[in-house]
Amino acid sequence: MGKIKGTAKILGAIFVGAILIVLVAHFAFDTYIRMEFEREVRKLKESGELVSFDDFVKETIPEGQNAADIYWQIWNTFPTVDTYKNELERLYHENRNYADFAEWTAEQRGDIPRILAENDNLLDLAHEASRRSQCDFYLDYETYYMTQEFSTLPVHLRSLSNMLSVQAVL
Repeated sequence: MGKIKGTAKILGAIFVGAILIVLVAHFAFDTYIRMEFEREVRKLKESGELVSFDDFVKETIPEGQNAADIYWQIWNTFPTVDTYKNELERLYHENRNYADFAEWTAEQRGDIPRILAENDNLLDLAHEASRRSQCDFYLDYETYYMTQEFSTLPVHLRSLSNMLSVQAVL
């Protein structure tokens, strides 16, 4: 029994020693790799390469030239999501081919032009935004996507896109 305890202690000491050796080796390797990585990044920076997201961020777009300002204006005045779902979605999703006027139902032929006319100011703004060459929402996408406001943007984009495609047909 004593011999087994002694053997177990020796095996335990060997196991602990092996773990310590692995941890030291891991730490040394990690430190070496990090230093090499930082050296390579420094070389890239010195050569003028873009190496971080902040390097890609452009300067602020001058006042009156950012299409995002117009899109925010559109989204802040857009009909409510309930109105969209009750009226536009019903009409658009009965016929998925918006570009083919021949496939529209009689109800769609009457209602869709009316809806477009009611939202003419939004469509004019969308056309104005499309003529601007720069669009930056200046959003922190890591945190912004979780907000209620952001969750409605895809709905507004889809609705605006549908209206613009139908407007193009008419």
